[in-house]
Amino acid sequence: NKELTGNVEIKDIDWLIDNFTSYYPQVFFEGRVIDFLQKKIQQLETKHWLFKRGINLSDYFVEPLVAIIDIPVKLNEENLSLIIEKQRMPFSRLKSVLAPNKKIILVGDPGVGKSGALAKLSIDMLKEASALMFRGVGKKQIKIPILVPAKEILEVDNCETLLKKYLLTSDIIDRFKIQVLLIDALDEVSPIQGKEVIEKAEKFSQQLGCSLIITSRKADIIKTLPIGFKEYELLPFEYGQALELFEGLVRSKKILDSLKDGLEKIRFQIPMVPLSLMLLIELAEDNKEIPASVTELYDRFYDLMLGRWDKEKGIEVLFEYFVKRSFLAELAFREFV
Repeated sequence: NKELTGNVEIKDIDWLIDNFTSYYPQVFFEGRVIDFLQKKIQQLETKHWLFKRGINLSDYFVEPLVAIIDIPVKLNEENLSLIIEKQRMPFSRLKSVLAPNKKIILVGDPGVGKSGALAKLSIDMLKEASALMFRGVGKKQIKIPILVPAKEILEVDNCETLLKKYLLTSDIIDRFKIQVLLIDALDEVSPIQGKEVIEKAEKFSQQLGCSLIITSRKADIIKTLPIGFKEYELLPFEYGQALELFEGLVRSKKILDSLKDGLEKIRFQIPMVPLSLMLLIELAEDNKEIPASVTELYDRFYDLMLGRWDKEKGIEVLFEYFVKRSFLAELAFREFV
């Protein structure tokens, strides 16, 4: 060992802890809170049917447009023309209108991407919260969202239960303030249950002092919403947005070019919503061609998903395919028609 020369100052472990936590308090004290945020982000990033491709939601998400809808109290021929989009804006701008007790209903056609849009909004807000935690904000409460399916709201009796279900423990609850309560898929519960969901959601948002956003298809229950809700509509994609989605999901240049050419020809024959566009991608990758209409689109997708062209199973699959398709068609007819 070499002998030390010059001035040497020896520090103890208390000095090390004090200095370490002064610069990185979240590492020492709030690791569990940061882990919670990262886990929530990852759950939302992977909770979609395209994750089988190894793609996070944020990797392919194309920001949709929303239209602000003002519906007159009485609907007749004179004011029918007033039901138009007064303003269109990027979906992310909804964050700018959030305020305590702000109530929004977000409607849209089937497959337009309501659930994905809410998930992406939650991801962005959770990432902002995580960034604040890494910078160190002391004991200031961080604003985060809560995203819950409508059917789960039916299972929650009070606000405290909701917080414990989402935030798990009291020390995590104490670190956050709920900025917005997001209720997804109101149309997936019965009309009677839907009224219960709305009542509970309003009550919870008032108790939490936060905004409220509820998504739904254009169902009858939307016409009887309580006073105070502002209605927005999530719009189908425009042509450029559809191309952006293709570019985010398709790696093969040949298939991508085929999709772009095909979409140009059938853009007015299919719904320009994420669901149908993703079906196009699936079919283009499997069949190497683009369906010519929405009827052919869904026919081919049934063939694909029900295994009609599974060559590995031989002729057996032909029989199984028709059994499955006939059963599902009969079920759909009896349940929905």
